[in-house]
Amino acid sequence: MILPAINAAWLGSSPAALLASVADAHRITVEELCGPRRFRLLMPARRQAASLLWQQGLTLKEIGRHLRRRHSTIHWLLNGRRR
Repeated sequence: MILPAINAAWLGSSPAALLASVADAHRITVEELCGPRRFRLLMPARRQAASLLWQQGLTLKEIGRHLRRRHSTIHWLLNGRRR
């Protein structure tokens, strides 16, 4: 799956604005991005959002709060590989 291009302006925005931009780029809502569902369609958007928040300097715990996930889930999103 090809991810939408990362806009450099996203890195200077607030976490809420960044989540809204990523959701818009993936054509989903912020509620879907941060919601409990685990559809395959949502995972690339979550991975991209977590990556951009990490590049902004947020900790795993802070990213987890924004995406409503545990820090261990964020760690997997950023570093996990499917076996």
